[in-house]
Amino acid sequence: MYEIPDQEKFPPFRRLFFALEQARPDRAALLTRHVLAELNLPYDVAQRLEQFAYELLLNAYQHTTGVDLARVGDEPLPRNIRLEVGTVDVRGTTCVRVAVYDRGDLRDFHWSSARRGLTSIRDYAHEYGCEAASPYGKVVWAQI
Repeated sequence: MYEIPDQEKFPPFRRLFFALEQARPDRAALLTRHVLAELNLPYDVAQRLEQFAYELLLNAYQHTTGVDLARVGDEPLPRNIRLEVGTVDVRGTTCVRVAVYDRGDLRDFHWSSARRGLTSIRDYAHEYGCEAASPYGKVVWAQI
């Protein structure tokens, strides 16, 4: 669905645990926790990854689609937002990455002006970033 041209900066998933389209942030965060349980990660690491999934999705819905999730109820969510969770090899170390793809413009995303949730990702992720994704849109990601 999306391609990232710079494999060095954004290495491919070694093992993709799941990819969800149109996921609600709370449900996706819970699924992230359950799926990552098989990695036997320390509790605080698994909790951080769950928080990353929630915050990245929430940010994508609010700022890319303009959807206020508190008012949506059970109505269908806008499409074209995708969450991926998997492992990547970074300089010989296996990390877990949470990535959210959307149709937003890369130029409109700034970590420095991000809300509290994205600030916590900057504080706790080993690496994070925002890259252009083709054929359109961007991917915002964080990894531990």
